[in-house]
Amino acid sequence: MLRSARAAQKLTQSQVAEVLHINRSTYTYYETGKTMPGLKEIRVLVSLYHIPAEAFIFPERYLNEAVQVKPRRRRKG
Repeated sequence: MLRSARAAQKLTQSQVAEVLHINRSTYTYYETGKTMPGLKEIRVLVSLYHIPAEAFIFPERYLNEAVQVKPRRRRKG
């Protein structure tokens, strides 16, 4: 789910890790399921990827939806 959401936002693992203030390898572990992000990281990822926090509790429900996550359009003006 995280990989799909990151790809939809056109971000690299390094860019996301920088936003989270963690090592890229730590973020890679999040994407591969070796470790889980903490609450602090989840809050940032929810905002960054525009996904519900529930997606971290029930990822199987959001796996297909994460692929459809689209970047937000910037408002003109």
